[in-house]
Amino acid sequence: MKKTILLTAILGAATLAHADITHEINPTSSVSLGVWLDLGLQRVGTPDGSDWKMTSSGPPLNRVMFKGQKNFSPDLEAFAYLEHRFRPNTGDNAPGANASAPGDVQLYRHSWLGLRGASWGELRVGRMLNALQEFNGGYEPWKGGTTVANVHTGGINSGVRQNNTLYYKTPELGGLRGHLSVSDSEGNTNNATIADPTTPRALGVQYKAGAVSVAAAIDRGIQQQETRGLYGSYNFGVATLMAQWERGDSGVGTASITRRSIGAVIPAGKFTYMLGYLNQADEKKNRFGAGLEYWADSQLGFYTNVGLNRGDGWTPAQRKAQFDIGFRVKF
Repeated sequence: MKKTILLTAILGAATLAHADITHEINPTSSVSLGVWLDLGLQRVGTPDGSDWKMTSSGPPLNRVMFKGQKNFSPDLEAFAYLEHRFRPNTGDNAPGANASAPGDVQLYRHSWLGLRGASWGELRVGRMLNALQEFNGGYEPWKGGTTVANVHTGGINSGVRQNNTLYYKTPELGGLRGHLSVSDSEGNTNNATIADPTTPRALGVQYKAGAVSVAAAIDRGIQQQETRGLYGSYNFGVATLMAQWERGDSGVGTASITRRSIGAVIPAGKFTYMLGYLNQADEKKNRFGAGLEYWADSQLGFYTNVGLNRGDGWTPAQRKAQFDIGFRVKF
């Protein structure tokens, strides 16, 4: 019976559905709806042995997205974005790490209203990633996803999505753009008691030109924990190489730690190969990741990944080989 259930789970390991419905209210205003669904099968190490489980396994996360856009003039556009994450296998909300609100929050992931113009930049107000976290997921082969293979440095102890945030992006000047985020300390304690909270803030700069993309950021969290990051990628055509470097406080009053990762995304026709290595020497942890995607066409894809954790910082169970497998459909 158990083997039959497992086989059924493998055959239907994961699905990803994407809907993007746009309604034009008038020539200057529109609203769109998008849905991502991702259920995968993972083999992860547990204290009692290796355990197969159903969970989000691919780079995207399960989410519902609403977007609004209104043009007022050639250089003034209003936009809004609402996004909520959930677990489709149980129907539960999925706040994940750095959850600043109770588990019953209805719009966990992003919620903002903004204005932008090519001559003056972009201003957003609401709940969103800070300036450091805005960068780092884009310089890792799995884009910081929940796959067992990801080599994301994670921002160390930086905040992730923060409430009551003001975010400004400068106009793009020759591929260069500045980022600044400031958040109110109220509502950003992750439901913990903090004796002397400070204003979370982050500053970053990104440069993109042709095959090159680089970024740098510094973040100071609500408990004065500081994180610095450097990120880069280069598209050689046959492969895109990328790297992350972060140094930050591992906790309040603790010494700083450093994390580094390198990765590659290698397209080959309908196949895409992904390789990565994460080094957390101060934490006595390393990870090797490898993945493969195959797209039968633009709407149907299959993937599998493997992750190997090495180092005394991992538990014996975590050092067991980990796998995931699944397929994606875009409707």
